Amino acid sequence: TLAGNNYQSQYNDWLSGRLMVCVGEAKDTSAEHVTRRNARVSAYETIKQITEPGDTTMQINRKGKSNEQEQVYATLFIASNHNIPFELPEKDRRIKVTRSSPLPPPAENRETWEFIHARMEDPAFIGAVYQYLMDMDTSEYSPFDNVPANQAKAKLAAASVSEPAELARDFIAQLRG
Repeated sequence: TLAGNNYQSQYNDWLSGRLMVCVGEAKDTSAEHVTRRNARVSAYETIKQITEPGDTTMQINRKGKSNEQEQVYATLFIASNHNIPFELPEKDRRIKVTRSSPLPPPAENRETWEFIHARMEDPAFIGAVYQYLMDMDTSEYSPFDNVPANQAKAKLAAASVSEPAELARDFIAQLRG
């Protein structure tokens, strides 16, 4: 539905008035006549329109009701067990990619990982997380800045490159003059 690949995708009233939309599993459910790569590109294009920062006004289509123009401000949280749930260009400024892991992350994210894992058994965990977030310095934060790059996003972007595109990039890199 989110990717626009089934009959229900014409209706987008699930965006209306929402602060957050959670997609429990992003997976390829496209029709057989659509290639997997085209389905992933289509999913990215749809997600890109919804996640555009700033004043986003969209036409909301409701089943059996009149359509309306509304301001959309939902944050999407999309979970997936797939390595490439949708194509993602390396320079995308809208999407943050994270991976869950029982192993400690690289040094730049270790403090947060240790904080969360040390408190997983604590009944006051939600309160501790709330306090941690409230104590964060957000004076430099802007919701219109680009999403920071990280290792997980780089892996998804690299995996999203098609074989012909990779061959073309390598060929161009080897050209002289």
